[in-house]
Amino acid sequence: MLVLAGPCLVYPPLVGRRALRQELGAASLAAAAANVGSFTLGLLALRRGAAAPVLAVRSSSIVIAAFLAARVLREHVSSRRLAGSLVVFAGVAVLAL
Repeated sequence: MLVLAGPCLVYPPLVGRRALRQELGAASLAAAAANVGSFTLGLLALRRGAAAPVLAVRSSSIVIAAFLAARVLREHVSSRRLAGSLVVFAGVAVLAL
């Protein structure tokens, strides 16, 4: 966590506070809140259960992200990329058993 402190302290003076305020909108705040929420839920899940099943569920986000990239963002998701995300998920799921 301390590794990120340096860039967080250096970046604002480089781009200016005005530029940061212009980019900080509702979407940025919603994304930040979702990120903190996801991290918090992951930590709570690790406190309540074994690491392997928790990480198996978390790795499913790779497959979901690839699917949403294709459907929502209209990105080209190659069959190779989709297969790779499924292999990652399958590998973690097997380790969870």
